[in-house]
Amino acid sequence: MNVGPAPYSTSWVSSIGNITFNFFDLGRPRIAHAVWRDYGVKMDAVVYIVDATRANEQFVGPRRELHDLLSDEAFANLPFLILCTTPSFDYPKEELCSLLDQTNVTTGMGLLELAKANAHPLEVFVAEKYNTTEYLRGFKWLSHYIK
Repeated sequence: MNVGPAPYSTSWVSSIGNITFNFFDLGRPRIAHAVWRDYGVKMDAVVYIVDATRANEQFVGPRRELHDLLSDEAFANLPFLILCTTPSFDYPKEELCSLLDQTNVTTGMGLLELAKANAHPLEVFVAEKYNTTEYLRGFKWLSHYIK
């Protein structure tokens, strides 16, 4: 599984199970944020990756960007997988959700029936940087909502 592009690349393709994912890195540089809306119409889901190595110090920017994405109409119906990468499981999921201002808004690890719910699926997964197990759990959860 590819967990990220080469440093010079902004997009890549990876197959996980029976689904082929087309990834676009829209996080850096900051100027790339201007095109989020253009990509939103073509997306089936959003994977938002946060480096939680120094969570308490660095979550102001990611929290603001995540809030901007979640409140943008272009992303209103898209499922969101939020991956918090850590060097080890130092931070509990609840603490990371709080730092991202996502406490009590995740839809849970179970399957949400979109037709009956008035919300898009949103879940936070904590993953050690080089341990693909949690990444795969997150993408398996997300795959239930991709058409």
